[in-house]
Amino acid sequence: MNRAHQIFPLETPTAGYATFSIRASFTVTQQHLSHSFAVNAFNLNDRLYRNHLSLIKELAPEMGRNFKLLYNVRF
Repeated sequence: MNRAHQIFPLETPTAGYATFSIRASFTVTQQHLSHSFAVNAFNLNDRLYRNHLSLIKELAPEMGRNFKLLYNVRF
C-alpha cells in the first residue's frame, strides 16, 4: 500500500508497505462427498506494518507471518 497523503488533522500518518501472501486450494469430489484442502500463507516476508484504516494502529501493528492449513468435508 502507498503512504496515505490526505489524512485528517488528528490522524497520525503511516508509511507505505508491501507484503507477500499465497493462497491455494484443491477440491476432490466423490458421488456424495466433497473434500477441500486449502493452504494460506500471509505476510511471508514478516514485515512490520500498520494499516492506516485500523482504529488501533498506534497500539498494535498488523499480524506477522501466518500459516493456515484447512480441510473441509461436505456431504
